Amino acid sequence: APPCFFSAPAGRAGQNPPATTPTTMRTMATFILRRPGSLLLAIGGVLMLAIALTGYAHYRRQRAEAMAAASDALTAIANLKVAQISQWRAERLADAQYMRRTPYTTRRALDVLRQPDAGTTRDMFVAWLDSIAMGGQLAQVLLCDTQLTVRLTYPLGSTGVLDSVARRAAETARTNLQVIMTGLHRDGPTNPVHLGFVVPLVVRGTASREGVPPGGSPDTATNHTAGLL
Repeated sequence: APPCFFSAPAGRAGQNPPATTPTTMRTMATFILRRPGSLLLAIGGVLMLAIALTGYAHYRRQRAEAMAAASDALTAIANLKVAQISQWRAERLADAQYMRRTPYTTRRALDVLRQPDAGTTRDMFVAWLDSIAMGGQLAQVLLCDTQLTVRLTYPLGSTGVLDSVARRAAETARTNLQVIMTGLHRDGPTNPVHLGFVVPLVVRGTASREGVPPGGSPDTATNHTAGLL
């Protein structure tokens, strides 16, 4: 009987794909040689992809470095501003404490409260305020009695009232005899920012024999407030 040959369909499970023969390789080489543009296009595509990936990685690195530098600069600026504001606040508090601890301030202010119609007494107190305001650190002063009634405003002729915040601070300062900060305020969008304080005018002794404590002396049980700035 004649020999019989059987072959399984290509790609069936369990069968290996036909091996590449030298003839197939020669056919592929002939195709590439006949169409060199396809090879150049493939090489160009690979190069473009590599360049794009490299550029993107470089952009990401530069962006991260720029953001880190900007963050460091903003942090430095913020720390500098905080230090400047803290220093400015400390200086204004020192000014208020100076008023509270200076007997001359208390004496002249109490003279105005006791003799509001005495021009010489008022002029002496205003002249002392002028010397402090020369540095530009003093915007306005309200002299109040113990009932928180405004008895004198500086600069002379200006209007001044105690708002709710300042009134609460004045009540606290009247009780504990300490300088109280009222907060930041500004008269207009282009005007400088000011920091408000309430300064108690502290005296020593009874109502019949009050005396201004010497500068730098410690508070005693008989100290009390006779007015406020």
